[in-house]
Formats: sequence, structure tokens, C-alpha cells
Amino acid sequence: MLSSYRQHFPGMAPDVLVPVPLHKKQFAKRQYNQSAVLAAHLNKATGIPSAPKILARIRETRPQYTLNKQERAENIKHAFQVKDGYPLPGAKILVIDDICTTGSTINECARVLKQAGASEVHGLVLAHG
Repeated sequence: MLSSYRQHFPGMAPDVLVPVPLHKKQFAKRQYNQSAVLAAHLNKATGIPSAPKILARIRETRPQYTLNKQERAENIKHAFQVKDGYPLPGAKILVIDDICTTGSTINECARVLKQAGASEVHGLVLAHG
């Protein structure tokens, strides 16, 4: 992931890494968020702050891998919100996720983060499938 970051974002200096959040029920079942783990490792390698609490998944969604492209976009729509107390005006954000197939999840996260004032939102994933 570090080499991909360096290759695809050579001049970008994001203000913060934001992992895609899990719904609280999924987190309780799994006991960890794989995207937050990836963001923490990237933080250690780059010094870019990781902020796993900026975004919240406010509703449960079906697993994206079970859906087609159109269903994925609809499934993830309005599933995230920026938590209160996190000012984002002008922030450059790098959203971190484990896998990307259609981009629906990162696009929805970007939409919400931009609505909250982020100036740039990019996505970095471990795998593309």
C-alpha cells in the first residue's frame, strides 16, 4: 500500500487518512476494522495522521461483493456521515479501504466528506477486484 501511495500520489500531501468505517454491528462481530488497520500502518510509514473517527457508517448495508454495480451504488447511498466536531474546511483527505470493485464506497465517502468542506478527497485501496 505504501508503494502504491508513493506511485499514485507523488506530490500529494494529504492532511489526514480516513479509513472507511464499519457499521457498529459489523465491528462488534469482527472486532476490528481492516481499513483502519491499513490506515494505521500507512500512518506509521508516512507520518500522515490517521483519523478513524471522522466518518461513521450510520446504517447497515449489504455486503458489496454480493451486488452488481448499480445495486452497490444504491446500497451504499447515505450510509456515511461526518461526525460532529471534525472540522474539514479545505482539508485534503485520503480515504483508505481494503478493496475496490466499482468505487461506490469511496465515492460515497468522498461525497459526504466534500459536503463537510473537504477540498480534495482521493481514495487508496489495498486491492482492486
